Amino acid sequence: MLNAGYQRNGFNDGSRQSGYEIEFQLPLFDWGSARVARAETVYMRRLQPRCRARRQSPLRGT
Repeated sequence: MLNAGYQRNGFNDGSRQSGYEIEFQLPLFDWGSARVARAETVYMRRLQPRCRARRQSPLRGT
């Protein structure tokens, strides 16, 4: 992730400092496990109504 912006700081003695700020974040330990878990949850929630409908269907031969 890359963020850039303008920064202005004021200090107690009345002096000011201003300039540009660039921030670069490198996700060293992000293997995407949270994204995979969320996708799996969404998939299972969408699958559940279909499974219930099949079990309750009167047209089913068994």
